[in-house]
Amino acid sequence: MKEILSPKGTGNIVLEQLQLGITLKDVVIVFSFDEEYGDIVFNFPESEIFVDDKKEVKSRFEKLVNYLVKLKMKYDIPKVIIGYEPADDEDTMLIELNDNLLTWKKC
Repeated sequence: MKEILSPKGTGNIVLEQLQLGITLKDVVIVFSFDEEYGDIVFNFPESEIFVDDKKEVKSRFEKLVNYLVKLKMKYDIPKVIIGYEPADDEDTMLIELNDNLLTWKKC
């Protein structure tokens, strides 16, 4: 992995399922790095979160956010963004977790 992404590069991992507080199916993890910084992006179908039952949607979303908050704290990750692609765009961002606050953009 280090040789592929060093000193800069992008790599993908495709998983049948991934446990991130909830089980997500058909996940693509994208690693993108330059000489100094990197991004790790988890892509999965929105149907893994947004199901028919509103209570289940809320529960799944809360579990995912809680898992990401713990991951952020454990590894001192400066910012976590949840949203549609591109998630860092103001129109497609749902949640931003940074060191100071949790921002809910829209849901």
